Amino acid sequence: MNTFKNFTIGVLVVIVLVLGFLLATKETSVVELGGSGSGQEVYAPQYFRGGFTDGGPNISVATSAAAYTLLPGDLEKGKVIVIEDTGTTTAVALSLTLPNFSSILPTIGDSRTWHISSLRTNAATTTTIVAPANVELQGDGTGSDVINGGVRGKLECYRETAATTTCVVHEYVVAD
Repeated sequence: MNTFKNFTIGVLVVIVLVLGFLLATKETSVVELGGSGSGQEVYAPQYFRGGFTDGGPNISVATSAAAYTLLPGDLEKGKVIVIEDTGTTTAVALSLTLPNFSSILPTIGDSRTWHISSLRTNAATTTTIVAPANVELQGDGTGSDVINGGVRGKLECYRETAATTTCVVHEYVVAD
């Protein structure tokens, strides 16, 4: 009787170990990051081996005026700021003022990136990125805050302190 009992316990232990191993090594192929809710905070590194895509609608700036101010809601929705070609031959240079980032980047260390696409066909029709009082604007060099017509750029912003956001503007050149 004792041998049968020991045998049964041994078999159960083996089954538990095998099932534990199989369940622990199961590979997950789909990760859902929770729709529009804020979700939980994760402090461990996350790995997306299949790649990661994010985005949203384009942020269209279609004006023939000399100045335009982006709103926080504009930058919260999209990832690409498109400076539209207004179709006028007398288009003026545009001063594009950034918004206050307190609602977009509320916590110190928060960061976001936007691509800038100037569809203006005249290279001399520049777009100058202008920062409000609580935003420190940086660039790769002198004149980095100016995006010429027909080229692309990138705007990278991060919350540096409770009162200051730093934004770095990069202007690209056509490579081909």
